[in-house]
Amino acid sequence: MSREILSPPILVMGTRRYRLNIIDEDYGKPTVDPSSLGYQEDDLYDDDDEDTYEVEELQNSVFRLAYHVPRVFYGGMIGQKGITKKRIESDTRTEIFIPGFRDTEESLVSIKGKSRKDVCAARRRLELVAESLRKKIQATHFTCVPVCTGDIKKAFDNLKESILYENFYGIDEDLFLSRDKLHITFASCKLLDDEERVKAAQIFNECKEFLANMPHIKVKVRGLEIMNDDPSSVNVVYGCIESSQLQVLADKILQKFKEARLNNEEYRNSAKLHMTVMNVGGRLKKDPDSPNAFDARPILEKFSDYEFGTFTVSEVHLSQMHTTGPNGFYIATGVITA
Repeated sequence: MSREILSPPILVMGTRRYRLNIIDEDYGKPTVDPSSLGYQEDDLYDDDDEDTYEVEELQNSVFRLAYHVPRVFYGGMIGQKGITKKRIESDTRTEIFIPGFRDTEESLVSIKGKSRKDVCAARRRLELVAESLRKKIQATHFTCVPVCTGDIKKAFDNLKESILYENFYGIDEDLFLSRDKLHITFASCKLLDDEERVKAAQIFNECKEFLANMPHIKVKVRGLEIMNDDPSSVNVVYGCIESSQLQVLADKILQKFKEARLNNEEYRNSAKLHMTVMNVGGRLKKDPDSPNAFDARPILEKFSDYEFGTFTVSEVHLSQMHTTGPNGFYIATGVITA
């Protein structure tokens, strides 16, 4: 039995907590009824939606609720042959309009019904579908501190040279991160269209006060660790971060993104600070047929206490994954400076 069945993900919407079943739907391929989200408890808090959602009352006692949804979710919200949309409309006694993929003028999902309760219930159902689909999408951005100091980069180069010199089995240069992209990761997020990217940039800019109230954050990078429990089959080797101040800053930024429901790892309440040194993704990108893991045991045995050095944080970035800017670092969607 899978972990998702034993411990299903929880979606928090205001005062409510919903169990989510991950929808196994590839945007239009035949599948089990994607609107079936499993057991759902009766909604005891309908009145709260009058404050949570903006509902417009039209003529003839018709209520309308319109909100933005990233285009990537349209197919899943409509469902195979429209079954998801029709099921929600039937259950909530509403009429739902979802823009077409080629509809460039309208980007709002619109719900009409005879009561506030019905249109709010329909929106909650649609949001559950969208959030379940969002969990299947890879992260697009991450918050981080660029490692700009020459001393850390020099230490990284020395470590890379030493590891390659040992000629460990299965270890090659493609596993190492570019020295120009060294950074301390806070957390990742999924920004699926321009509106979400603008929203994230605004939220990130609001975090400027956190950094302003914590000047001269000192960070020590020392030691090597892995992301999983089996050192013989590893995807990532990272440098360990020692800085209580940076941890506080990262956690505050993480919380801001969680509140906006843009964070990739909803279960995480504290940022996992780390400086990636080796990542199998770089090798797979160059050669998709290469091994998707490597044996890190000899590396950890010889270099587990490796000293990278110390530096002072000068800025924090909201960076776009899989990009390279003019300076060799990731392209930034937002930057806050100390």
